[in-house]
Amino acid sequence: MRSVISLDVVRTLRSSRQRQRPLALTLHWPAGMANDACRRSLNEEAQWIGRHLDQRQPVAHFQWRGAAAVAEVQAMMGTLHARFNFFEGDRGDYAIDLAPRHTDWASVGLLRELGFNHVCISAPDACTGVESSPLCYRNPAPIQSLIDAARTFDFRSVSVDLGYGAAWQTLASFASKLDSLIALAPDRLHLFDYARPPRRYRAQPTQAHSGSMHQLSFERLVAAGYHYIGQGQFARSDDDFTQAQERGNLRRTGEGFTVHGDCDHISLGDTLLW
Repeated sequence: MRSVISLDVVRTLRSSRQRQRPLALTLHWPAGMANDACRRSLNEEAQWIGRHLDQRQPVAHFQWRGAAAVAEVQAMMGTLHARFNFFEGDRGDYAIDLAPRHTDWASVGLLRELGFNHVCISAPDACTGVESSPLCYRNPAPIQSLIDAARTFDFRSVSVDLGYGAAWQTLASFASKLDSLIALAPDRLHLFDYARPPRRYRAQPTQAHSGSMHQLSFERLVAAGYHYIGQGQFARSDDDFTQAQERGNLRRTGEGFTVHGDCDHISLGDTLLW
């Protein structure tokens, strides 16, 4: 793939370098356990791109897509910090996806030390080994623990991803889960239909009540004070996304909404986008 697009990419990166434009990077971590080939590929990609940019170009925005063990994040961030100019002193917007199944308070603290200041928590909808059972997800305690940890370590925003329309969900069980998440008061809440899930979520058998779940979500989130941003994204009135939308500065890219529309956006990993 690189041999086909590299000339155009090199020209684009050269233009970015010459203009000294700020950068918005997104790294797509592979689903499941990353093997040595995945790690090597991501490291080579970062090194290759970094060589064609100026290390003075600031990384204003960074997204780590896909949950990973903190040791994997530490190792990969070492490579990225060596090649790219990340801000110090909490001046950039650096976000990471978290999964309750392998993230605890200590991990959240280590991620904060690595410079991350936004987190996105997945509200899981399938049990390992018991994927058809909704009983595992009626307890919001694991998600609440991560939200509490993020706030304790002074992350700027906490977002929660919530899927609806899975075959085992009922309107009542989904309403209960939605209410439990609203009670945790995340800064943002992203709803997605399992018939069309984002890449980092596995597709699931769906059912006919997804339209009712969608409508219920809008009604309850708006009643709870959330503003609809678009593409299933809701945010509180004091959130950066809401304020940027009101000012007309919110932008949509292939990676989602951003307040960094002035940046050159580069993605690393299997879902490479330019």
